[in-house]
Amino acid sequence: TLDYTEQDIMPALKGDAFVCACVNANDPLKDMVQVIERCKAMGVYCISNIGPSISYVDKDSEVFRVLTNSGITFQNEIELLQVAREMEMVTIGLAFDEEDSRLMVEQAQPDVFCFHAGTTKGGLRGYDTGETIDQTSARTEEVNAKVRKLKEDIILIAHGSAMETPEDSQHILDRTTCDGIWTGSSTERIPIEAAVYDACKRFADLKFNH
Repeated sequence: TLDYTEQDIMPALKGDAFVCACVNANDPLKDMVQVIERCKAMGVYCISNIGPSISYVDKDSEVFRVLTNSGITFQNEIELLQVAREMEMVTIGLAFDEEDSRLMVEQAQPDVFCFHAGTTKGGLRGYDTGETIDQTSARTEEVNAKVRKLKEDIILIAHGSAMETPEDSQHILDRTTCDGIWTGSSTERIPIEAAVYDACKRFADLKFNH
């Protein structure tokens, strides 16, 4: 991924965009200081644990227990951001629950924090827990209130769960103290699924005249 970023993404952007690298803090084959130094050298000045986080694994699962007992932990992600901050990088922290949110902000003091409310529903592959956008807003704001007490100037962004459409995202912005949103499936998957499905259906509906 670092090679792809350096060889394809950064040359294409030509310095016209701010790039954040989502780094796997639990990669046993990588020295995180060297990874961050390489990011800086290619013009990437922001590090996040979003994407490859162990938080995507259910804490109650056997998989989570095996991973953590093997040394793959959320604490490593916190320490990654601590190192990145010491190396004068912009840092973006992510957590899925209140406990991890507190640990992340308290220990790593990231510039930006994203409360991940859960897998985004909608489309062909979205996982729908039944949570409404009001419930997502409420849970997000509960975490916001707690982490702001730990770092008053932190930038807070929302992501996931019932935040499926632009209207849902506006709902979040209207009903929370979030400073922004972090899209994912709502921009990179769901609209594409709809467009491809519509195009394929229009071809499938063609009629023969003989």
